[in-house]
Amino acid sequence: MAQLAVDLERRRQECAQLRQVLTPLLTSDEVVVTGEADWLGRLDTVLEGAFARLHALSSDTTPAVAEDSLDEIQKLLEGSDWDLMDRNRSRLERMKAAVEASQQARAARWRQFEQQLAVFDQRITELDQRLAQAREIEAPIWQEEERLRKWRDQYANARRAFTEQRERDLQSEIVNLVQALGPMEGQPAAVETSGVQNAVAPAASPPQSEADKVLAFLNQKMQEEETLQHSRRAELLLLRYPPDGRGRHQYEVLLRTPSDRGGQGVNIQDSSTLVEQDRLTFLRLINRIASKDSQVRGLLAEQATPATTPTDSSAAPAPPSAPTLEAPRDFDLDPPMMGGRPAPSLAEQVIDLGDQMYRLSIPEAMQTYFRENRCSITVTTNDLELPWELMAYKLKDGKTTFLCLDRAIARMPMGRAFPRSFTRPTITDRKVRFLLIADPMADLPKAADEVDILEKNLRQLWGDRIEITTLRKGEATGEALNRLLRGGTVDVIHYAGHAFFDEKDSDLSGLVLHDRELFLAQKIRRLLEGRPLVFLNACESGLARNEAPPQDAALSYLQRPAEGLASAFIYGGAIGCIGSLWPVYDRYAAQFATTFYDLVLQGYRLGEAMRRARLDIYATNPEPVTWAAYVLYGDPTLQLIPTRRR
Repeated sequence: MAQLAVDLERRRQECAQLRQVLTPLLTSDEVVVTGEADWLGRLDTVLEGAFARLHALSSDTTPAVAEDSLDEIQKLLEGSDWDLMDRNRSRLERMKAAVEASQQARAARWRQFEQQLAVFDQRITELDQRLAQAREIEAPIWQEEERLRKWRDQYANARRAFTEQRERDLQSEIVNLVQALGPMEGQPAAVETSGVQNAVAPAASPPQSEADKVLAFLNQKMQEEETLQHSRRAELLLLRYPPDGRGRHQYEVLLRTPSDRGGQGVNIQDSSTLVEQDRLTFLRLINRIASKDSQVRGLLAEQATPATTPTDSSAAPAPPSAPTLEAPRDFDLDPPMMGGRPAPSLAEQVIDLGDQMYRLSIPEAMQTYFRENRCSITVTTNDLELPWELMAYKLKDGKTTFLCLDRAIARMPMGRAFPRSFTRPTITDRKVRFLLIADPMADLPKAADEVDILEKNLRQLWGDRIEITTLRKGEATGEALNRLLRGGTVDVIHYAGHAFFDEKDSDLSGLVLHDRELFLAQKIRRLLEGRPLVFLNACESGLARNEAPPQDAALSYLQRPAEGLASAFIYGGAIGCIGSLWPVYDRYAAQFATTFYDLVLQGYRLGEAMRRARLDIYATNPEPVTWAAYVLYGDPTLQLIPTRRR
């Protein structure tokens, strides 16, 4: 009996030790030990019965009964379940050791996850701080902000998975964040720029992560913003007096310089005088350039391949590259000059015009200011016959460039009414709404083609960011425009069709809609709601029937109708208005508009978007001079999508 008591106690201790090994395994999700738990439960039941019989035996004095009880207790201690004790204990101890090692490894992984999340949080904070610096100078950072918002969401998902102990989900999010935010140590790749006229600055070394690319783009954009000083705007006033009867045209020229921090801008006043012969030379050159441009584009259209569609705009902050076109170099349409020398090329004539205009129209003190200072420029003038944007001058390095290629420039129309109260655009998180109006009179097939290409390109580049409404031919009615303009629901208006100009009253100029319905400038100014951006690719009504033969730019020169219509839109509240100096209906027009819209949707200022769109075409196709055909009216420092301030 004493020996049985010792054996029972030994078995009880063995079960207790085994339970210590088994208990942590029951809570582990790495092993299944339900069978072992049932087996140990049966042993506990056997021990309870044996101890109960032994306790009863101590009070029973009958020898026969005592003998039987001892035999039963002995049998309970020798059952088959007890034979598994050593083997199960050894196996469970090995399982416990493996689980503990696994748990230690998992704990180490979770510590690593936590460290990674802390680094990601720090990297996102650094990016946010850099974006805040870019916001201060209103750099075009919409795409970078969108990417950072996506990475914040990924980080939040990873942090949530970490809190909820969802290791598989956490590992997936960590992989995404490593790909996005990249190396945990080191500085982002440096970026070099090669001059203010370059639309794209090559990276010194390939970025190693999306975050490095974003930092490189931010550095580039901020450097460009600080170098080109887009936000600083000088105002150039050119007022022409009536001819004095001696063949002299006098201009009063006033330059208002930008206000710097801690200081005020200054006024520089002077005058310039053009003799009749020089001004007539300018006008002849302008008409020759415009006429040749129309004919050259006709020649190129016969030889050109279809325009390529721009690709993803989120890959870099620069605009899409222009398609390369093998243009003939012997398309000079002018007769030979005296002495047998051929007439200068179209590009040479544009440079000659710009150089003469700048030298003779801009006083020396103002030339010095433009050479030594970077800023945007608005030109206000009553002389609408000269393309002031094409003035050309030499940079500090001696190279000649055009005013509109070197810096952001716009015209401020002279109106007879006060503009609507200024409010900043509010496009931030919603889609940008486009209204495209294509060939309302159904007699400009290339204008319709231009809008088709433009719509296709915009949808490919910004399909999830924009909404497009297109009015073609009979859909472009006064009733439709009345509703759309009054509703204030349009952010961009693009018109490709006819315009007309009233010599006596610019308010009675306007657009020509379906069935020759007139849409007057005065009506535009009074109906317009909101702050839309307007692009008018229009030619004077009746002068471009079916676009054959090519238009005579001397007859259809569009500065006056462009000015009259632009003034109506600007004084009606438009953020900006683009007009064409001569008709441009071809794939270059669609390319220019696509590039321009792509840039303003990225957040570039209107003037800088115009400059880059010009450079995009000029860099590969200076002839024809489509890059020179467009004029921006309004404030060049404004943005369609404003940089969000926090």
